[in-house]
Amino acid sequence: MRRINGVWLVMLLCSATTLSAETLTGEVVWGQQVILRAPLSGRIDELVKVGATVQSGQSVCRLDNRREQAGLAHVESQWRYQQQATEEANKQWQQAQALYERMVLSDNALEAARTTQRKAQADLEKLRADKVNWQVLSEWRTLQSPWAAYVLEQWVTAGQTVVAGEPLLRLASVEKRVNILTDYKRWSALLRGQKVVVVVGHKRYDGQILSHFLEKTPNQQYRLQAGFDCASSCHLPVGLPVLVEINNHD
Repeated sequence: MRRINGVWLVMLLCSATTLSAETLTGEVVWGQQVILRAPLSGRIDELVKVGATVQSGQSVCRLDNRREQAGLAHVESQWRYQQQATEEANKQWQQAQALYERMVLSDNALEAARTTQRKAQADLEKLRADKVNWQVLSEWRTLQSPWAAYVLEQWVTAGQTVVAGEPLLRLASVEKRVNILTDYKRWSALLRGQKVVVVVGHKRYDGQILSHFLEKTPNQQYRLQAGFDCASSCHLPVGLPVLVEINNHD
């Protein structure tokens, strides 16, 4: 039997691989989106601009928090004073117990010392709660991006006064995905985690099926979503048509 030339062997293998794969059409979409709303009413001191790229945890909007800072400063001063008062009340209570055991102090005097100690401790606990409350309110004045994202839309501007619940910004994650439309039979055959190749122009990206959506689109097809690794090219515009190659042997 004649040996097959190496070049022809490679061509045959490539041809077999091509025949074992099918191609579906897709479209680049945002991985995630979120609308950030004002958690409290107040004036906007700082706000990122549309088109900006922000990192996970980066501040995107800061409301005037002078009221919260003043409240926190006031509570902290009371806290320091009450700590001293509570320490003194604890000492008085311990001394009263010692005197009572030596039968030097009356029942009424012992109870009075105990009442003073309990009130001092309760006042300290209340101030601790007030302190946490002011700290939380102050933190709420700053909104952070939940992930690395683009700022797609803004409905307010710096210097504007907003009310709690008012929409401020719309963010989209820098991660991109692909929507794939197909019939239900093909949809159900593609499993989550199945490997695919996303073809954008002359570039190919490794990807996998991420999720299925249980509703028909206007053209009576079903939608799947695939993720793909485009770390160096995630500036791909949303809506860009792409091809998705699916290896039938996976």
